[in-house]
Amino acid sequence: MNRVLIWDYASISSQWMEQVADMSDIEIVGRMTPAESVPKILLENNSWDWLLIFERGIRNFFEATIQVQRLPLDKVIYALDMNSWLKNPKAIFSLLNDSGGGG
Repeated sequence: MNRVLIWDYASISSQWMEQVADMSDIEIVGRMTPAESVPKILLENNSWDWLLIFERGIRNFFEATIQVQRLPLDKVIYALDMNSWLKNPKAIFSLLNDSGGGG
């Protein structure tokens, strides 16, 4: 089971996950939105396998937070960015459904 933490600044993660992700092998361990402060689970790298970030146009904010918090870059995916997925091929096969290339 893949433990996924979602950081949703685009308000589309639920719909995206239903359409693209292989939910039979995913456990959502938490969701963060702009209205919330950064939860403790973000800093507990052993509590999640993948951090899926849904953002549009504010990448610098996320990159700075990831760097300051020393989050493992190989576990961070910008869900709406194909290049991010290509940098993490293990995530493609772990998280996406068959029509998305994984499974």
